[in-house]
Amino acid sequence: MSPRDPFGKALFDARRSLLGWTVAVLAVGAMYASFWPTIQTPEMTRALAAYPKGVMEAFNYTDLTSAAGYLGSAVYGLLVPLLLVVFAVSAGTRAVAGDEEAGTLDLTLAHPVGRARLALHRFAALAVAIVVITALLGLVMVGLSGPVDFAGVSPPSSPR
Repeated sequence: MSPRDPFGKALFDARRSLLGWTVAVLAVGAMYASFWPTIQTPEMTRALAAYPKGVMEAFNYTDLTSAAGYLGSAVYGLLVPLLLVVFAVSAGTRAVAGDEEAGTLDLTLAHPVGRARLALHRFAALAVAIVVITALLGLVMVGLSGPVDFAGVSPPSSPR
């Protein structure tokens, strides 16, 4: 990895953080997805029906009767986007101010790398990190579809 490759350096520098956030997002997603069988019980259905409608809509819990609605509301509608926003804000802050705080910004900018190119490559590294996390979460959900019995939820099929 050369100093002229800010994209690779940004990914390399964030490898531990990316691993930690990936494990955390996957664990939260898998945990909430594994709650699906308990949501189907008659007791839970009655308990959820007793909640005020406005509260359920505020948390985007509009359709908890189907597996797709539960995943869309609980996993993909609230928790994962919130965790990804926190990850993106912290990684973006580190991308902008991390070198200055570490005292290496002068060294980074001493190489023939323009400021705009540096910022764009760090943004691209952040975007790749978010795509990696969401792709792995999708694989975990596909892997859990059998044991958790997500009836009617399947990976998209390829066009013919």
